[in-house]
Amino acid sequence: MEYAVVYDMVGQYVVPTITKWAGDGTNDQLYKTFEGAVDVIALRLATDDKIGYDAWVRDDALATGIASAYRVEFGQEYFGMALLPQVGTGLVVLGTDDVGHTSGLTAEQAQEVQKKLIITKWSTNL
Repeated sequence: MEYAVVYDMVGQYVVPTITKWAGDGTNDQLYKTFEGAVDVIALRLATDDKIGYDAWVRDDALATGIASAYRVEFGQEYFGMALLPQVGTGLVVLGTDDVGHTSGLTAEQAQEVQKKLIITKWSTNL
């Protein structure tokens, strides 16, 4: 069985959920989830001993009219900012191999993502 980690946005709150993911038709599933085009953030590149993780996001989050900047951190491996809708699905994390094929995650990989991926509303306050 394969899984994805889905991050739902509710204003400043981000709720991660591990959900079943069918490996076939990944692009179609992502288009349906985000109701259109998607973009990708490479959280961790695949290496010989580790699968990579990609975070898929809605390509036109600003078109929702309620998008905000969110800080995205994956342990020590990734740090950046993404425009995500403030309500609804913000990210879907899937695995990727060293040649770029996307697939679902094992239960153990999904738990690693859920533990290490931190998404918070971007703040300029120090």
